Amino acid sequence: MKKIIAVIAAMVVMSCAAFAQSESSGDSWVDNVRIEVDVGLGLQFILEARGAYRFPINSILAWDVGFEAGYCAPSFLWAVANSMNGDNNNELNTFITEAFASFWFWDFYMSYGLGFAINKGFGPMMIPTDFRLGWQPNFRKKDRGFLFKMELGFLPIPEPINHTTMTEDDKHAWLTGSMLTLTLGTSYKF
Repeated sequence: MKKIIAVIAAMVVMSCAAFAQSESSGDSWVDNVRIEVDVGLGLQFILEARGAYRFPINSILAWDVGFEAGYCAPSFLWAVANSMNGDNNNELNTFITEAFASFWFWDFYMSYGLGFAINKGFGPMMIPTDFRLGWQPNFRKKDRGFLFKMELGFLPIPEPINHTTMTEDDKHAWLTGSMLTLTLGTSYKF
């Protein structure tokens, strides 16, 4: 519980800092807000909506914080691979919420997220890691509008601790794991 409170407190402090930023650069606080929509491609299908606020350090470096809400489901490749084993993929449909922070160098970034996953069959699960390396061309430009983005990372997925011996009563044996996923998307820069 202390960790959750610490994460929420950190997000509140960073949000307050966004509104308290100096106007000396001539930019409004709205100029650093962005909204993203991403689709993850891999053995899992992931659809995400993300919002973030960017804190520029200089013309090359920046960091940002944000919040994500998403949906994770087995992809066609996962369904084909597991249908041969008789696995039930319907239980992998999961709603994801998390807070994240990113460090930017030019148009490249490294992002880490922490949050919760909620699965209908297995309840809430902790997301211990959402680590991404990304590229978003022209991100440092002042122009408003849509920008392409591409990420490669370890994104959260629900997975059993021991898939072969799990029974119907072993719902507590599920946890949130990570799977290498390519994410493509767009962001809107205000």
